[in-house]
Amino acid sequence: MELIWGVSRICCMDLPIDLAVVSGLSDDELLERLKSLGGADRRLTCLIIAHLAELDLRALHVGMGYPSLFAYCIDELSYSEDIACKRIAAARLSFHHPEVFSRLEEGRLSLTSLVILAPCAGAPNFNEILDWASGRPTRELEAFVASAIPGRAVKDRLRWVNESCVEFHFAADRQCAEMLERAREISRHEFPEGRYGDVVSAALEFYLESRDLDRNELPSKQRGADPHGRYIPAAVKKAVWQRDNGRCAYISSRGRRCGSRAWIEFDHIQPFAEGGRSDREDNIRLLCRTHNQRLARDRFGIRALPKRKQVEMLPLIPRDDSASAARRIEGS
Repeated sequence: MELIWGVSRICCMDLPIDLAVVSGLSDDELLERLKSLGGADRRLTCLIIAHLAELDLRALHVGMGYPSLFAYCIDELSYSEDIACKRIAAARLSFHHPEVFSRLEEGRLSLTSLVILAPCAGAPNFNEILDWASGRPTRELEAFVASAIPGRAVKDRLRWVNESCVEFHFAADRQCAEMLERAREISRHEFPEGRYGDVVSAALEFYLESRDLDRNELPSKQRGADPHGRYIPAAVKKAVWQRDNGRCAYISSRGRRCGSRAWIEFDHIQPFAEGGRSDREDNIRLLCRTHNQRLARDRFGIRALPKRKQVEMLPLIPRDDSASAARRIEGS
């Protein structure tokens, strides 16, 4: 049987799905076929994870206009959010622990198991943890990680109950709980039922009214305008925010605009360090942090960034340069 990347063509998408052929299989043939397909599926999953890890290392998705690998997987690969999260986590884990591939391919560990165990990846005995986890149920692995790393015991989750109701699940510290309870107490006239959802919604409305530039104008009080200074006047920020619609304005070579609304920053098109003006809206644009840092690295090199940002940028450096760059950062 012809192999493609080490996987038999039987698992490739160009094989037609003929239900009549499947229904005509004998019991033994069906069981044998399923076992073969299961092995091919695990092998193909490993290959996908390896390719995702390499794509992440090269940051090709950033150049394509995506703010994150997650967004790329959702849009380009048509993954569900759950599958995207699991495969990305496995890909990043495999970068430092390539031994996970053999365990995945042999079926000793699943993607779900790897995602659960990922917080323990820095442990010196991580290989032993992987061996111990082989074949164990999800609940047992979750209990192990919760006891080993208490802060990771609860994951943020959002689940739609119906079209108008969402269930939130997250962990917070004691101070947050006390503030929530106090807000619930003082808002009982407004919310007699004392529902936490009503209290949180009111608090978020208050926060967004004061911080969301889509709702409010920028503060009128500002520093004296200096055409040669780095400070961007509020009027310019307002005009740029409205022009770019509060979204990242990065456009890839293929014409795809990023459009992210998270981690938005004001950026000088002609860098301030090269004489770019801060008081002209045609020299200012909105970029997400990913693309702002990517363009800064492309223009000035990683050494031009603060050390914290240099570390953040390491995944965006080509493979040949990443190790030497890490050593330079540590030695600076």
